[in-house]
Amino acid sequence: KNLNLHQKLMSAPSSPKHKLSATLSNKWEVDYAAKIRSGAVYDIETETPFAELTGEFLKEVKLNSSECVLIIPDEKKSADELEDGFKHQCRVYRLPLLKPTTGHRTIDIRPLLSKSGVSTYDPGFVSTASCHSTITFIDGPKGILLHRGYKIEDLCDNSDFEELSFLLLYGELPNSADKLYHVSQIKSHTLVHEKMITFYKGFRYNAHPMAIMCSVV
Repeated sequence: KNLNLHQKLMSAPSSPKHKLSATLSNKWEVDYAAKIRSGAVYDIETETPFAELTGEFLKEVKLNSSECVLIIPDEKKSADELEDGFKHQCRVYRLPLLKPTTGHRTIDIRPLLSKSGVSTYDPGFVSTASCHSTITFIDGPKGILLHRGYKIEDLCDNSDFEELSFLLLYGELPNSADKLYHVSQIKSHTLVHEKMITFYKGFRYNAHPMAIMCSVV
C-alpha cells in the first residue's frame, strides 16, 4: 500500500528523549536483528503444486484463481491424429499462478523443464520475473520504483539516509528513539579496515569508480 511518506512520518510514535539505555540496545539486538534473519524469504512456496494432469483429471479440468493449464502436443503426431485423440496425444500440466502484492500475475515455471522436457524462450527476460523481492518493486516502462511500498519520489523529498536505510532493513520507518540508535550503530561502523584500503591501492589511478566499488564489494 502506497502511503504518503510525510503522513507516515508525522504519525510515527514519539518517544521521550533519553540516553541510549541497555533496554533499548537489547531491544535492537534481539528483536530487530532477529526480524531481519527470520523475515528473509529465499524461495516462494506455492499453494498449488506443479503437476501433470492425467486420467480422470482430464475429463473435467476445474481451475481456481491460483493456477493455470499448459497443453503440450506430441511433436511426433500429425494435426489429424491430435484432433482425433486429443487427451491421449497431449500432455497437460497444471502450473501455479502467483499473485504478487504489486505488478503482474506470474506463472511459476520453475519445474517446467525437468518435468515436461520443454523450456521457454524469452530473450532479455521481457516477460520473465527473474527474482522476487519484499523490499523493492520496479516497473521500468512506467517509471515506477517503490521501496517497502513507498514511492522513491516521496522518500527523496521527505526522508534522509538514516531513515531510508532503516526502512530497507526493517520494513518500517523509525520513530525518534529507533533512529537515534540506528544512527549510533552506523557511526560505530564507519571506520574502514586496513585490509580494505589495501584492496583500493591495487587499482590503477584511472580505474572507473563503479568498477572499483563492485570489485571491492
